[in-house]
Amino acid sequence: MDLEKILFAVEPLHQVKEEIIPLLEKHWEELEWIKTHPLNPDWDKYESLDRASLLVIMTAREEGVLIGYNVFIVHQSMHYKNLKAANQDLIYIAPERRGFGTYFIHWSEGILKELGVDRVYYHTKAVKDFGEKILLPQGYALVDQVYGKEIS
Repeated sequence: MDLEKILFAVEPLHQVKEEIIPLLEKHWEELEWIKTHPLNPDWDKYESLDRASLLVIMTAREEGVLIGYNVFIVHQSMHYKNLKAANQDLIYIAPERRGFGTYFIHWSEGILKELGVDRVYYHTKAVKDFGEKILLPQGYALVDQVYGKEIS
């Protein structure tokens, strides 16, 4: 992967929403653990977070084409009042363009630092866990495990 050909940026939702949708559909198809509910993002909530400057969308483009995104919700921690946290909502790189994930995560950290973030949280899907391979070597620690169960 030639990083010089990839443009990394922070972009507002209204600028990338339509472009994100096809990648989001691939993301859902590849990683959703149980497909009983169709993909149906609550765009109103995302737009509300974006207007409140709580949504940070980082993009990767090659020749102007969106090939990846790293989306965070940035907030004051409810558990640690003086701590600003960034919880990764979505991270995805088009399968045919993969190979720069480690750099993308590192670059994203720099942006989050500029925004005053103290702590970053990533979650990974059990079917495609990149924590051990990519996050641990970058200084992340396993701090939670999440289990899900369909009850409806």
